[in-house]
Amino acid sequence: MKNFLSRLIRPLTLIICCLVFVPDTSALAQNVAAWHDRQNRFQYYDDGKLVQLDHNPASFFKIGHDFILYFNSQEEMVYYRKGHEELLHLREVRDDYAISRHLVTIKVGGLFTVIDHKENKSLSLQDEPIFQCGDSIVAFIDFHGELRAFYDGEKILLDPRRPRSFKTSENSIAFVDSGELLQFHVDGETVLVAEDPPNDYMPGNDLLLFVEEYDEFYMWRDGELVKLDGYPPKSYKVGRNIAAYINDQESFFIIKEGEIEPTEISPNEPSFYDVVDNTVVFVEDNNFKVYYKGEIHTLESYVPDSYKYADGVVAYTDHTGRLKAFYEGEVMTLTSDIVIESRDKHSVNGLVNTTQNKPAYMVFGRVILYQFGNSEYHIFHNGEEFIKN
Repeated sequence: MKNFLSRLIRPLTLIICCLVFVPDTSALAQNVAAWHDRQNRFQYYDDGKLVQLDHNPASFFKIGHDFILYFNSQEEMVYYRKGHEELLHLREVRDDYAISRHLVTIKVGGLFTVIDHKENKSLSLQDEPIFQCGDSIVAFIDFHGELRAFYDGEKILLDPRRPRSFKTSENSIAFVDSGELLQFHVDGETVLVAEDPPNDYMPGNDLLLFVEEYDEFYMWRDGELVKLDGYPPKSYKVGRNIAAYINDQESFFIIKEGEIEPTEISPNEPSFYDVVDNTVVFVEDNNFKVYYKGEIHTLESYVPDSYKYADGVVAYTDHTGRLKAFYEGEVMTLTSDIVIESRDKHSVNGLVNTTQNKPAYMVFGRVILYQFGNSEYHIFHNGEEFIKN
């Protein structure tokens, strides 16, 4: 075991010397993408730079906010970030990697490890750890049954007893402890939210929504406990600093950034809605809409056949097959021609696409990839188009 672990840690340790992570607001946005070109070479877009990672296709890849893990043509696991590349040589354990925007967790050989662009740290000696990974935080139950978290480079104890349940957002943790108390760890402090076990709960970065044991619907934010409704919602979703829900009367509400009172958007239930980070995409009365930074934008008076989205970015095909986008507050047409099915057999998350329907376009955070005619992929990012011939 000791020899195996030393072989595992050695290549991971090599990564540490080239990893630098500066946690600022801009770092929340994803500005990278990956794809296969016409010659089936594996290409990577890195915030304005084009890099050929391999002259052969990659059988597997996963992308973080500014890095990528992939299998090269020798079937070796490779970590690449901002011009630096390291081989991990762990082909047989690819399913044991979990990636968020800023963290990579690895569970192999009885060792649960995290890489956070600063250093590789062992979290627990367990074969199958129970954990959840947010963008900048990992919550896990260690070998002794204690609830712990890894955040900002440190491993901390949240509860010495095994919790009944726990959930993470990007950088916070909500949990029901062994005494059935609902607690919320946010901004480095653990706050008691409710003394009775909730029927359901869901954390955001600075807010926590939950249905208490008598089915009343509540929100905790900034030290205030707000009753949203006397009945449980039909559904609710929580993003980074916002949330959306449909109440029992089928009215649609959004809780905006920093606010403790919900805003009614419509008295009617939308046919679709979703929350990603601080963006809400929804369909109301056949109108395709987006909530972003306090405003609601109507993109089309019909529902597109295809649409994909990330925070502040929604790409979709209009009724003529052209690609359009809502890009951080502005609606624009990206192509004057019909976008075509991709040659790439991989989807955005890197898994092999076994269907005949291959994506004509993909959204990687703030990067949109698309094809039309017999062209190479076009890249739209930061309001500009890049073309690789």
